[in-house]
Amino acid sequence: MTSNGGLSIGDLVVSYGDHQVLNGVDLQVPEGEIGAILGASGSGKTTLLRSIAGFIRPSKGHIDVDSRTLVGPGVWLAPERRDVGLVPQEGALFPHLDVAGNVGFGLAKRTREQRAQAATRVEQLLEFVSLPGKGRVRPHELSGGMQQRVALARALAREPKVVLLDEPFSALDAALRKELRGQVRELLAQAGTTAILVTHDEDEADDFADGVHRIAHGLIIDRPVASRSEEIR
Repeated sequence: MTSNGGLSIGDLVVSYGDHQVLNGVDLQVPEGEIGAILGASGSGKTTLLRSIAGFIRPSKGHIDVDSRTLVGPGVWLAPERRDVGLVPQEGALFPHLDVAGNVGFGLAKRTREQRAQAATRVEQLLEFVSLPGKGRVRPHELSGGMQQRVALARALAREPKVVLLDEPFSALDAALRKELRGQVRELLAQAGTTAILVTHDEDEADDFADGVHRIAHGLIIDRPVASRSEEIR
């Protein structure tokens, strides 16, 4: 277990019926860094992400975020209690809500004070992702890159300790994909948020992450590729 924040996973096992998908995954991502999980379809990377988010209950192992146990012996926190944000593929915005409604979806709004605080938070986040004044726009009126930035703002709205990115650039053309990767990386760095990207694209993993971990047959199979900080040194 880490003692100074970040994400720590140890001996994580997940099965679907008789089929074991994660076979004892160990993973460490330091606080404020971005880790990439690189693997082919069926390697277990999405199952790992969903386990961190709380959508799948592992049969063994631990998951700790910011030195707080989310999964462990006798411990399993529901998704809404995990301080984890998720950016799914293609944004997955709610089409019946405008941009402000999407970004503020998970914020408390029971009292007048909470509603005012939520509105202020949404405005701050839209400024943060370079979409000021877009609160009343519907998702279908936005470009793919704008939709992904809205999805990132929604994931950051509750100030999570970890943000999970599930191949969020895969549906974009090559030029936009590269541009948006740089924007999202910069935004995560500004927020100081620990993040995990899952992808099958090696160039994307190398370009986006501080450290790259390969997964195959439900295991992290090698040491992480040298991080950006190591390359600078």
